Amino acid sequence: RLVSDWSSDVCSSDLAYRSSPLGTHYAITIPLAEPNRPIEGSVVLVAAFRDAQTGRRHRTQRTLTP
Repeated sequence: RLVSDWSSDVCSSDLAYRSSPLGTHYAITIPLAEPNRPIEGSVVLVAAFRDAQTGRRHRTQRTLTP
């Protein structure tokens, strides 16, 4: 079952950019589609990024287990 689906544009991505002496990263909070329904078992997190200038795409996937 899909627990969340989220997309963003460049403007909101700029707001999520974080920088410190230890490095840089994006911090994004993704709301659950059904926040009051518990998630059982493993969750597969899939993230896909598209470079707006080159059009190149990067996709990654990770399984999270409680």
